[in-house]
Amino acid sequence: MSADPTVQVPVDWFAVENAWQTWFSSTTGLVTVWANQDAPRPAFPYATLDIPIIVKTGGPGERRFTTDLGAASGEEITVTTVSNLQATLSCQIHVLPIQSDIANCHARALMTAALGSLNTLAQQAVFNAIQVAVAGLGEILDISEPFEDTMINRTQLDVTFTVGMCVTETTGYINQVELEGTIDDCSGVPIVETDTVTGP
Repeated sequence: MSADPTVQVPVDWFAVENAWQTWFSSTTGLVTVWANQDAPRPAFPYATLDIPIIVKTGGPGERRFTTDLGAASGEEITVTTVSNLQATLSCQIHVLPIQSDIANCHARALMTAALGSLNTLAQQAVFNAIQVAVAGLGEILDISEPFEDTMINRTQLDVTFTVGMCVTETTGYINQVELEGTIDDCSGVPIVETDTVTGP
């Protein structure tokens, strides 16, 4: 939600991010948090999400027009411009070695579960409802690293999503048009004629 209620936000990022977080936590069974937050690190195993890249794709977008003759003067026509963003969701899983000895708790296995769930009709329906769709998949990377006197079993998967963006504005009808033209009379003298056309 914008701090200023008069600011039009073309993407409901709260809904989008909540859907991504719910997808990842429910398919992996892990506590899933957003990276770079001012909060304590969860206990192992856990997952983190981040959105490092957002880009605008395509042209200016598709314009859709609706009319409401009962609206206030100057606001009878609503123009909605629909276009797309592409957002990269970077997903990481962090598992301690003693936990990764369990086959279904290995970071690689859990990331594969998340990846596979993207193909289900149920998950695609959830994303479609908020104008989100999978546009591309990266590789499952092993990014294990030292931690104290052991190693953290870590994997990363970057998923590119198409995110719908809508911007709405209102305008009105042209109520009055003034026409002006020049003609020559029979003697060749130019005569300027004007006319005004007023709508209902």
